[in-house]
Amino acid sequence: MPMYLKRDTIRLLEASIKSISIAFIAFGLPKRIELREDTSENAIEIGLVGVAAELALSAIIVQVNGTKTLRLPSGFYKTGTHIVDDFKSLMSTRLPKMAFLTQGVERSSDHIEEIVSNTSKFKLLVKLRAGGLHAGMGPSRDVCVACLNDVLSFLYVLSKSSRIKPYTSNIPQKIEVIKSHELIIDELIHRMKTSTSIEEKSRALSSIYLILPELPLEEPEWLEAFERVAISPKEQDISFLLDTLEKSKYDITN
Repeated sequence: MPMYLKRDTIRLLEASIKSISIAFIAFGLPKRIELREDTSENAIEIGLVGVAAELALSAIIVQVNGTKTLRLPSGFYKTGTHIVDDFKSLMSTRLPKMAFLTQGVERSSDHIEEIVSNTSKFKLLVKLRAGGLHAGMGPSRDVCVACLNDVLSFLYVLSKSSRIKPYTSNIPQKIEVIKSHELIIDELIHRMKTSTSIEEKSRALSSIYLILPELPLEEPEWLEAFERVAISPKEQDISFLLDTLEKSKYDITN
């Protein structure tokens, strides 16, 4: 079989698919009858989903700019946030070396836009990934499944390229979602309003941002608050995020 991509790119893509596949399997494992701390549920699942997203983005970056771009000048690997930012910057350049993304695809410009739009929540996802892998905290199963399906959608879009397709033939099918996003958001709003714990409020609010059909504008401001809420929640950050949603087209405060 001919090599359509760099070996490093193939490795990253295959690792991404393996990660999302293990997350998929984890959802089917039997649950313990009782969890002493229910916030630990889905921690590993959301961690694996976030890892899959980061590895897939890294694969595209490496194909264009090589493996050195995954490291900081210090030699340490970049964070998930760095990878998401690098990917977005790369996609805005439309370099000739990016032609592998649209090989055999009609309307290449539309395809690039579709790729970018499918990563709109990945920066939020890598924040929750850190909470899962470093703090053992995970969102609800509904939110995890929604995130998993978002990453699968991204992989499906990438696989439309004839140069990528040979390495993505074993992508799992999406998990069927019984609840609508609107119902999940309503449940999260109720949980947030009835919670007395700042930690519970922050988890519900973080999950709402991941489920929203479209994210609010002014990303740099609210994203910093989102990161703080996901790691070390404070009332002022929760209030700021609620205020941001109130000003957006998705008012959840009524």
